Amino acid sequence: MEMDITHYVRACVECGSTCFDIGAAYGYYTLALARLAATDTLVAFESDRKRSAALLDTIRLNAHIDTTVIIHNVIVGDGVSQNEMTIDDYVFSETDDLHPGS
Repeated sequence: MEMDITHYVRACVECGSTCFDIGAAYGYYTLALARLAATDTLVAFESDRKRSAALLDTIRLNAHIDTTVIIHNVIVGDGVSQNEMTIDDYVFSETDDLHPGS
């Protein structure tokens, strides 16, 4: 799945971009954002404690990336909801909200 939308991330993130990885899981996009944005700090959110621990391990294994990653073990949202929206829903929908580079 990650490889399916990596081109959107590459098209939308520029050097110096401020990035947040919400639902960071094991850190695939966390590392990609850290390398592409090349910022001092990146903030990652992962609500699952085991995945947060694995994310921390991923960051430690990739210490050569010059970005400080701050991990928050919380759920991010605007309130309690029974509905979910995944990145699949957003990227592969008919919306014009996402404008990848050509």
